[in-house]
Amino acid sequence: MKPNLFRSISNSLAESFPLLPRIRRSFIGLLIFCCTFLLIGLTTEDFIIYVEPLENTMFAHKDIIAYPAGNIELSGKLVLKNVTIADRILLSSVSTKFDLFTMIFMVIGSVIIILIAPKLHQQNLFRKDISNTIRLLGYLIMLHGVLNTIRIVKYIPEKIEVLTNHQFTNTGTFPNIIWAELYFSLVILALAGMYQRGIKLQEEYDLTV
Repeated sequence: MKPNLFRSISNSLAESFPLLPRIRRSFIGLLIFCCTFLLIGLTTEDFIIYVEPLENTMFAHKDIIAYPAGNIELSGKLVLKNVTIADRILLSSVSTKFDLFTMIFMVIGSVIIILIAPKLHQQNLFRKDISNTIRLLGYLIMLHGVLNTIRIVKYIPEKIEVLTNHQFTNTGTFPNIIWAELYFSLVILALAGMYQRGIKLQEEYDLTV
């Protein structure tokens, strides 16, 4: 690509970034939102998980089933007692309405975007190499997708079975949006490579001036 052509593309892209301050403020708001509900989720007293019997047995007709970890009501609600912080994060409770595990990743991702947004202004575009930070964001999204898959498919069902003496399992289903999340992480990794290439082209252009 010719340096003057690259420079024109660079300027065109830079002119399209006046929304960056708004985007940055939006992610600051998202960060505050996630931190607030993380605090609520970690301190709420009720911790309820919907479960179902592993087999169609007598458990389906009992009003309440007591376990050391908690009680299961007729409606299929497992009300856990003495819940640890790890369980609050890794298990999916319907009482908080929010997935704390995902919110932790959203907090980290918001911080990364807040940090890189100022470096995308016109005077900084392709001047500072933030490709590794963009790549970090891509790996973060990919890591969440992989760990969330393991958590939903393997960890939560096995944990519920252990807590209920292998009599119940959770009623959650695998969210197909995880596939979109993994694909999006690959797109961000590709953008990181493109940005790194843009930095090199900018350096070559500066040397020819």
